[in-house]
Amino acid sequence: MKRIEVGRYYANDRVDIDGKHEKNIIKVIPSKPHMPDSMVRTQTLWVKDSQPQNLFINDWVEDLIQREATEEEIKLFRKTRDQLNDLKSYGEIVSSE
Repeated sequence: MKRIEVGRYYANDRVDIDGKHEKNIIKVIPSKPHMPDSMVRTQTLWVKDSQPQNLFINDWVEDLIQREATEEEIKLFRKTRDQLNDLKSYGEIVSSE
């Protein structure tokens, strides 16, 4: 895959230990100052079995992003994002569970 670009959408897929399909739909946003070139700042939508679970701000290692998002995935991301106000960080979501 070519270099990750700000404003574009990407996705990662995996199957969890229970056999459920999980996906991260990732929108790359501008990085924070002094962030390593190997990292990208994102808004990430976590989807499990086709159902949005959380949308949060996160940093990804660029090489771990698997592929470009499909049009359907981008539409789901935008629809979910439009329903929210402020985003929590991944750490805030994990610590509140």
